[in-house]
Amino acid sequence: MAVILLVDDEESPRATLALLLKQAGHEVVQADGVEAAARVLGERAFDLVITDLRMPDGSGLEVVRRTRSARHEAEVIVLTAYAGWESAKEAMRLGAFDYFEKGREPEELFHRIDQALEKRALRRENRTSATRSRPGTPSPASSPGRWRCSACSRWWCGWRRSTAGRSATASG
Repeated sequence: MAVILLVDDEESPRATLALLLKQAGHEVVQADGVEAAARVLGERAFDLVITDLRMPDGSGLEVVRRTRSARHEAEVIVLTAYAGWESAKEAMRLGAFDYFEKGREPEELFHRIDQALEKRALRRENRTSATRSRPGTPSPASSPGRWRCSACSRWWCGWRRSTAGRSATASG
């Protein structure tokens, strides 16, 4: 299903989570710290990175940074036994998908993993469909307010919806 990088300096919890993820059909690559994760991130792409926050050779926040700097589109979930507002806020600011406290219900963690993978799949699907569009047809993001009608291929711009609930009208 998905390729997941699992980063934790503690072998037992890392191996247990890796086994559960493999049983769910995922390919799991394990790293025992920040530097090992950085090496693996440079070698291949991942759909999801799950990292512990506190490790002897650095912080899981550094794993988030390195995932983003390597231009990986992987979602990142930060796990910690030492939940704190500041580290959670920083993880989210750096682009982590979620921040999860160890010791909570495993089902909740797997639910969040599924959500992260769904988000990744949707982003991949959107990127794929955008590259399939006609050459010369700008995407809505690159051309706000201008859309090509899929029925007649005419350009429409300035679509407005009235506040009274009437149907959309086009100008231009």
